Amino acid sequence: MPLEDLFFKAEEHHKTQRPFVLYRKPHDDTVIGVFQKSAEVLYTKDFTETGFVFSPFDDIKKTIVFEQSSSETNEVTFNLEDAIFKEYVNGVVLIEPSSESIDEHVGLVNKGIETIKTTDLEKVVLSREFDFDTDASAIDIFKRLLVKYPTAFTYLWYHPKVGLWLGATPETLLSIAGLRFKTMSLAGTQPYRETLDVNWGAKEQQEQHIVTESIIKALEEEARQLLVSKAETSRAGAIVHLKSEISGDFKADFNLKTVLKKLHPTPAVCGFPRDLAKSFILENEMYTRDYYTGFLGELNKPIDSTRSATKRNLEHSAYRRQRGITNLYVNLRCMKLVDSTAYLFVGGGITADSDAGDEFWEIHNKLNTILSVL
Repeated sequence: MPLEDLFFKAEEHHKTQRPFVLYRKPHDDTVIGVFQKSAEVLYTKDFTETGFVFSPFDDIKKTIVFEQSSSETNEVTFNLEDAIFKEYVNGVVLIEPSSESIDEHVGLVNKGIETIKTTDLEKVVLSREFDFDTDASAIDIFKRLLVKYPTAFTYLWYHPKVGLWLGATPETLLSIAGLRFKTMSLAGTQPYRETLDVNWGAKEQQEQHIVTESIIKALEEEARQLLVSKAETSRAGAIVHLKSEISGDFKADFNLKTVLKKLHPTPAVCGFPRDLAKSFILENEMYTRDYYTGFLGELNKPIDSTRSATKRNLEHSAYRRQRGITNLYVNLRCMKLVDSTAYLFVGGGITADSDAGDEFWEIHNKLNTILSVL
């Protein structure tokens, strides 16, 4: 199937109000489409299903699944040099913030800093919602995401009873192949200045350390071993982060639902301790996050249909012991599209050492990074 035919199929599903998702995994050259046959909202019961999941930030709410048994899946290999992408190679669009926007976020951050200094809260991630008019279609925006973010998990997700979401996230929540797993600790943000030789301050290093330690604690009871890499600078489009890779082996009887309950929401998108941070967010952010900072991706995908499962991997005993591969990503650098309005979401981690003015410019840099796809 040509890529344009896959896009046409997605447009027809949208017009006839049927659920679907298009996605491209990091560093991959395949767009995968999952097209649900009914308009019913299906929820995962225990994460043993096979399909594509979409989960909200608030972990007490249910996770939507497009189950493989009730969907049709198409995979199309593409090349970014193809003519259909030529018009989507564009530069960065920069906007200047209003004084009102600055004051609102500075006030929110200062409240967070004060709460950290006077309570047991150590870190809280505070975010904003911005809306922009756009005449771009969902498919146009998805094409631009494919071009601009080849190293990110890029997606277009739609359900008539939920909404239409797009994004290009740099952050893996959890990848599993057999009993082998990997995840990452991602925190701190600076603009990319043509080099990965970046000086990170005490605030960013502390923030990244909190995220790393929390992930280790969440996984250690379910894992037989854990390996943690040194924190290094990682590029995500026009910005860079501090990142550590965390990998290991799960115990043979590990429970994926239990693991996800411990991981999500991570300190990178919520804060630490989690319950205190989540309460502050729900009480003080001036909007509802919905699926921003939730997670999404492949759940228990059969090995024989997973292109990344090489012959060597298939022979590995870990693959033989489990039924498939799971690739889940944190829903960052995303937007919700409603008619001709795009709602964009950006946030940043706050600690006792944060400066409210600096925090505003951090989220503003993130906003400009994703804005150009409109």
